[in-house]
Amino acid sequence: MLRYDSPSPITVDAFLSDCKSTMGEHDYQLVTCALQGKAAGNRFLMRYQRFCAMVKSELSEQRAHKLNLPGETYKNNGEKSYVVTDAVRAALSNANVLDAEISLIVLQWKYLDEMAEGHVFDIEGLLAYALKLGIITRKNLFSQEQGNIEFGRLFSNLQSDIKSM
Repeated sequence: MLRYDSPSPITVDAFLSDCKSTMGEHDYQLVTCALQGKAAGNRFLMRYQRFCAMVKSELSEQRAHKLNLPGETYKNNGEKSYVVTDAVRAALSNANVLDAEISLIVLQWKYLDEMAEGHVFDIEGLLAYALKLGIITRKNLFSQEQGNIEFGRLFSNLQSDIKSM
């Protein structure tokens, strides 16, 4: 069982290794496509990927609007959802970029929860698990301490570059 607020009980590599040894090739390919964000012709994955595309398009449109960029260039002409629009608006209004990103990750998690409802012992349940595992793995990369260390390193490099000019 995966929980959003807990560390991953398994690595993606270990999960894939278990999948490879216990499932057929077709289902294994679906799982790897899910983790890589590739299209696979599976309705569950296509629905999730359509949702992610909707979030990305909405982000693009709202960021462009916020930056006063040409509206038609960045207009979201695709599928829309008031839930996505509101979630993106709330994320972009957040002054803390990390909190904004985490709110969008929570949006994806909740969508997967809805999609996976009633799918426990089938390929859709396994695909939801794989996608959630990918989300947790990505979320666990976010660390304020690590971010501050990286910022310090980049800032120091920039100072050195400026001094050498």
